[in-house]
Amino acid sequence: MDFSKIHWHDSVIKKVVELPSEERLLFEVDYPVDWENQKWELHTIEFADLHTYEIHEGPFVGSPTILDAAKSDVDEYGNSTFKLDTNAGYRIIICKKISITEGKIHG
Repeated sequence: MDFSKIHWHDSVIKKVVELPSEERLLFEVDYPVDWENQKWELHTIEFADLHTYEIHEGPFVGSPTILDAAKSDVDEYGNSTFKLDTNAGYRIIICKKISITEGKIHG
């Protein structure tokens, strides 16, 4: 999946599931499907072949909302670094693959 095709801005993080034995990280988010009509639907963003997951957020009430996302170039091992800026701070994810599917987390 192309990182730039995911609409990161205003996605609300509802749940995060780490599957260490499978090297996967799943974000269940309220995903903006129609900004003009204020319509969000549950989607799952999967980070696969996971290397690193760091949370750098302070005390916050409610679910963090993603404000911006950036991706680094691929390193010599095939990993990309993703920085997700939220209204509570930021998160760093280093992995090889990313995908998004409609619906809740399954797995």
